[in-house]
Order: sequence, then C-alpha cells, then structure tokens
Amino acid sequence: MAELCIINGTCITPFKIIEKGIIVIGNDRIRYVGSSDGYSIPDNAAIINAEGKFVCPGFIDLQVNGGNGSDVLDGTQAAFETIAKFNAKHGTTSLLLTLVSASIAKTTSVLNEIRNYQNGTDGAKVLGAHLEGPYISMEQRGAHNPKYIHRANPDHYRNFWDYTDVVKIITAAPEVDGVLEMAREFSERNVVMSIGHSDGTYGDVKKAIDAGFSMVTHLYCVMSTLRRTGAEKIPGILEGALTFDELNVGIIGDGFHLPEGSLKVVLKAKDRRNIFLTTDAIRAAGLPDGEYILGSFEDQHKFVVENGAAKTIDRKLYAGSTATMERSVRNLMQLGGLTMQEAVQMATMNPAICLNIESQVGSIEQGKLADIVILNSNFEVLQTIINGKTAYCAG
Repeated sequence: MAELCIINGTCITPFKIIEKGIIVIGNDRIRYVGSSDGYSIPDNAAIINAEGKFVCPGFIDLQVNGGNGSDVLDGTQAAFETIAKFNAKHGTTSLLLTLVSASIAKTTSVLNEIRNYQNGTDGAKVLGAHLEGPYISMEQRGAHNPKYIHRANPDHYRNFWDYTDVVKIITAAPEVDGVLEMAREFSERNVVMSIGHSDGTYGDVKKAIDAGFSMVTHLYCVMSTLRRTGAEKIPGILEGALTFDELNVGIIGDGFHLPEGSLKVVLKAKDRRNIFLTTDAIRAAGLPDGEYILGSFEDQHKFVVENGAAKTIDRKLYAGSTATMERSVRNLMQLGGLTMQEAVQMATMNPAICLNIESQVGSIEQGKLADIVILNSNFEVLQTIINGKTAYCAG
C-alpha cells in the first residue's frame, strides 16, 4: 500500500509544535514525523497539503452518550454507527459509548450490542463502554432517571462481570453502600473506576482512592462541595478531586458546565497532565434546540435544549451537553487561556493515559496508530484520519 504523507502543516504532537512538518503514514501507523528538511517523499506517496492548517492527534472522548439523534441506550448497531460517524466529523477518532443509569436487562443488552459492534471506516473507533451509574447518589443524580439508581449490591453489580472486556470505566459515588468493595473487584479486572454523581465528603475521596478509583467524572457537576453541619465545615468531593494528585479529572468543555472562573480554579489546582476534556454529549448534539429523550425511548425521560444548552425538563440542571470536541478544545483556549498545545493534550494524550492506551494513540509519534485530525485556523475540522484512512473530509 502506498504511503500517505501530510506535508506543510503546523503539527501539534502535542508535546511540541513542528512548523512545515511532515507526517508519513504506512498502512495504519505513523512511520515518520518531523521536519521536511532533508526528507525525500516517496514517488508513489499520496499527498495531503496541510499548508496553513493545524495537524493534531485525533481526539479521544471518554464520555459520549449520543449524537445526531441517537443515544447509546437505543442499543442498536445503527445508533452506534450514527454516533461514531458524527464524532469523526468533529475530530474524535476514539470514544467510549456511555450508558446512563438503566435497568440490568437494558444495560446488559446494550453491552452485548457494543461487544458485537464492528468499527467502520468512516466513524470514530468505539473502544468500549462507560457505565455512568447506576451506583450513584440520589441527591446528586442530575438528569439520571431516579427509578434506576441502586446501591452496589453484589447480586446486582456482578451482572456486569461478564462484560469487563467491554466496560472500560464505571462512574460511581464512593459513599453509596457497597461501592468501595465493588471498586476493588472491578479494579482487579482492569476497569477504571471514576468518582461521579456523588454527595460524599473529602474523606470519602480518600477512601475511594484506596479502593482503586483513579478518575473523576465531569468535575464540578453534580458533586458535593464545602458544607456545614452546625459550626463544622465539611469539604466535599470537589475539594478532594482538586487536592489529590492520584486523580485524573474530566471537564466538560461546552462553556456551560464549567464557567470561566471554575475552569481557572481547576487549571490552578491540578497539574495540566491530570485534566482531560470530554463532551458528555447526548442525542441532541448536532441538532437544533427542542425537546428530546435522555436514554432509552421506552422511559420517555425528557430533556430540553435551549440556546445550545441541554437541561432537565424543569430547567434546574444541565442534562449532558451538545458539545463537540473541536469546539470544546477551542473553548479551553478562549475561556481558560490555554495554549493550543495544552488544550490539545487534554483532548488527546491525557484521556489516552486514563485508559492506559497511550502507547497506541494520543499523540503523533512514530509507531503509533495514525489517528489524525486536520483543522483550519478557526479550529474547524477539515479532515479526520483514523488508522491511516480518511474517515471524514469536509466539502
């Protein structure tokens, strides 16, 4: 197979910037990345001239509930394909299909479908599933359907033991009965445990880390913070997440969930390498304002999108987002004052490290999979390359 060469672009690896760089792709791997000086392009190579454009690693999104009208809990191959294609259009090359709280029967049915999903050539790669619930706080359930929230009873959560090849992350609240023991069991099976939808305390964060938790889901969202019991002040999950270096924290980059001031607190408190970007996108992503269903259609659990913000039907809480990754990276630069390198790293290498897949993806380096996105000066996606093949091309 002829090599593919991307030339003349501003390459953000993201560890360095290479002006007028060249990336050589053979089959599905990056064969060379660096300066074009002294490099002879093979005569039979296909050329992409990226002059005046940014060339970045493909984005990795660890929390995708849906997009372009489909939800993961629709539970069909067609729904997954719609979500994968929509995300590739916006520069995401790898993602986790995320299931909000649902019944055991529904959840296992969807996990079976994810296991059987065959990644196509024009959509983001589905790396597996992220179970967001049902072992979460009723008080901090957010937009989750309350009838499915459950304590972590072994008879309940062991239904998912047969799916540890599919389930890559479980979001749970450490203060919920049984969650710490569950975390120990799933951590031993190489499932990443993430704190989220929690009403716990700073002390619960310390216990969670000891039990194997290494991540925090959508920081600042539906989690406890400093509160009083009489005269006593009790720090919450937020303070613990910001304090402990052992925890990688996810942030939603839609500009609604994390306003400028909160974003800057995160950037002050956490090492940049411990922050990863996610969309938490729902089925309304890519669609106009209106009323939609969160999760399975059978439940008719409605939410509304107004001016691009997804909210519960009573307008009291956000209900996921309509964000895309390239917009989210741009928001980090505009609201947080990050450099392009820093923002891109939070959407690429940092989430790869969370899943322990950084040896294969997350940066433009020799030997890694050729997952690449080309963007214009407005940070709009022009082309997405996955495993060395074009999955999306604008126009």
